[in-house]
Amino acid sequence: MAVVKTEGNPFNLRTAASHGHADLVELLLDEKDVEFDGVDDRGRTPLILAASGGHVEVVELLLEFAQIDYKNSTPRVKVNLTAEDGSTALRAALAADSAEVAEVLLREPDIDVGVTVTYAEEWTPLGAASLAGYLKVAKAIAKKLAASKPEALFEKHRGESVQGTPLYLASDGGHTKVVKLLLKDEYLPAAADQKANYINETSMGGRTALLAAATNGHADVVDLLLQKEANMNLQSSDGMTPLRAAIIGGHTNVVKLLFAQNRKYPGRGGDDDSEGTGGASEGSGAGGDEAGE
Repeated sequence: MAVVKTEGNPFNLRTAASHGHADLVELLLDEKDVEFDGVDDRGRTPLILAASGGHVEVVELLLEFAQIDYKNSTPRVKVNLTAEDGSTALRAALAADSAEVAEVLLREPDIDVGVTVTYAEEWTPLGAASLAGYLKVAKAIAKKLAASKPEALFEKHRGESVQGTPLYLASDGGHTKVVKLLLKDEYLPAAADQKANYINETSMGGRTALLAAATNGHADVVDLLLQKEANMNLQSSDGMTPLRAAIIGGHTNVVKLLFAQNRKYPGRGGDDDSEGTGGASEGSGAGGDEAGE
């Protein structure tokens, strides 16, 4: 069966891959004239199309053909090719909320997680994984970055409606396991001042990771950040502090954690408006913790 290399041919590898037809993809991959990395009018390869559709089995089949073509000394399927919109297969998978496809791609030793590939619009693989709470994906990316480009661990990511460091995004979303991962010493700056600056770095509206977690009632995340000495005194651009935000939200468990930290380190945290916080705190007891953790 000959493969016709025309854009209008519906019976080609890209079409089969984009629709998730694994049996057809397997059949076409055996054809000697198949275009493993042939692109459509938007520069998307079969691998990118399969990843964007969340088609795990197709992605696995295509990656089986990623080994070296010894006649040309090049991979037959290139995992880091970029489409016209700047998407790679990894970005396409994460944009499609397909953690499973991302995990498969990250098993490839040559996959680029932002070491040499520069993504447009301040998008980063680690930021996207942290925002979505994909622990296995974030762990694989962080490990690769720590080995090759440690500074990329701290780059801000811009999503559709949010922007911030991986730590901020995971904290804001209440992804406790991802936050715990990102706070490991091997994924933090080595110097004490740089470590403190990263943990307390502000993102949207001047909000820190601690403020984001406190606002949303993520008590476990707040606890992790406080263990790393996150600054309780930093205010957002509208003057909000973690304690005040937790009281307003009625997040009792978060308030307890922040009070305990303030008692442990009297000069580090709390609001100056003790009268206002005291009254709100009393009322917060009936509200309970909304964190759901």
